[in-house]
Amino acid sequence: MNRLLRQIILLALLFNGWSVSAQRYELGIMGGGANMIGDVGNTQYINPDSPAAGILFRWNNSMRYAWRASLLHTNLRADDGLSSDPYRQSRNYSVTNRLTALSLGLEFNHLKFNLHRFGGQWSPYLFSGITVFHSQPKLGASVYVSDNEWKEWGLAVPVGLGVKWRPKTYLVFGLESTLHATFTDNLDGSNPKNDKFANLNPGEYFGNPNSQDWFMWTGLTLTYTFGQKPCVECYK
Repeated sequence: MNRLLRQIILLALLFNGWSVSAQRYELGIMGGGANMIGDVGNTQYINPDSPAAGILFRWNNSMRYAWRASLLHTNLRADDGLSSDPYRQSRNYSVTNRLTALSLGLEFNHLKFNLHRFGGQWSPYLFSGITVFHSQPKLGASVYVSDNEWKEWGLAVPVGLGVKWRPKTYLVFGLESTLHATFTDNLDGSNPKNDKFANLNPGEYFGNPNSQDWFMWTGLTLTYTFGQKPCVECYK
């Protein structure tokens, strides 16, 4: 009897410890704008002129860290006519790029973000990781190439900054901006090594092959939290 009682107590303690350390998950939507930073168009870093939307998932395994995954889709566009650079204005090139990006990474909360407590919670945060994207650049009619559209895969390193706020038990609002530093110079279709430019004369190439293209995302997030809620934390 005593042995059975000890086993029951041990199991209860183990279950209680597991419950207190239980994780919470978040799933929701992202909405905002994106912009390209390359050899065509505006050179501003944060200029969300192309609508962008996606989904966001977080796995909060502590109050300081969260693993996250996001899927973002946008139709990037760049136009030399909107640039402040006189050379680009006179060149008057344009490009669009249908881009879908899957990002995986780790998020760090500057303040403890406890999803188990009653009342509001907020924290600035940083995150980084790896991005895999599929892009489809299409050059405007003013760019004289044999084929003005193609598809390709690429990698990028995302570096993001944001702030999140939980006014209710199950909803988390966020505002964030993420720079995606890619390993390609072809988001804007300007890579001179691309075989689409095989028929161009040397003077007709454009872009800087020593500088990689980037893209930014800036917008709002809304996620719904779910998972086991340890009651021990509710009243701390």
